Amino acid sequence: METQARRTLQNLEIAIRAAGGSLANVVQMQVFLTERADAPGMNRTYTEFFREPYPVRATVVVKELITPGLRIEVLAHAVLDSA
Repeated sequence: METQARRTLQNLEIAIRAAGGSLANVVQMQVFLTERADAPGMNRTYTEFFREPYPVRATVVVKELITPGLRIEVLAHAVLDSA
């Protein structure tokens, strides 16, 4: 789980940096896990990328994700300064 979570959050960071922001701009996240038991590993990895005050977050356990073998998916909202 931690390997998949780390790669997922790295991809998120790449996308936000490409838009001119950073993970500090993330204000809300939804995390989808296929196993409840993966939550502690996700939380440990999450703290490698985010610091307090953490973005608002909802974590949902789902039956499966579209890609076989994928155990995590995230949806994030970031607020970027357009000025």
